[in-house]
Amino acid sequence: MKPMVQREGEGLVFDVMASRVSIRVRAEDTAGAFSVVEMQAPPGFQAPPVRHRHSNVDWYALIEDGEIVIELDGVEHRVPRGGLVVVPRGVAFRWWNASHEHGVRWLATYTPGGFERFFVDMVGRLRALGHPPTPSDMTAIASSLWKQYDVETV
Repeated sequence: MKPMVQREGEGLVFDVMASRVSIRVRAEDTAGAFSVVEMQAPPGFQAPPVRHRHSNVDWYALIEDGEIVIELDGVEHRVPRGGLVVVPRGVAFRWWNASHEHGVRWLATYTPGGFERFFVDMVGRLRALGHPPTPSDMTAIASSLWKQYDVETV
């Protein structure tokens, strides 16, 4: 692993479905140890609206701006700016932007690294459609990618 400095807007940045995903640190940058993804979501955003769990990834999120609600194993938690969330592998969760007026921005670290590729693959498949995705498009794409990245719905 080499030292690294990255400024805002550098790295892979994707605007998709009114959200922005910025891959700040790739697994390749850390010999697979971890990856870091910054997410920005509009008011009321849910991603996804179903509970799910990662079988081989732990992740940690620092809320940089706004407020999220995250359901962890059936218990809802409001997490404002400056709050930290820890989601160990196997814990069922879902999250959404708590505000219907303001966006949210958070920085997520995945260990081990590699889950950031989910976002790259999602954007690639959405762009390949050649049209705005329908709900059935999203279901098909998400289902396929979740299997690929060991994510299970609950």
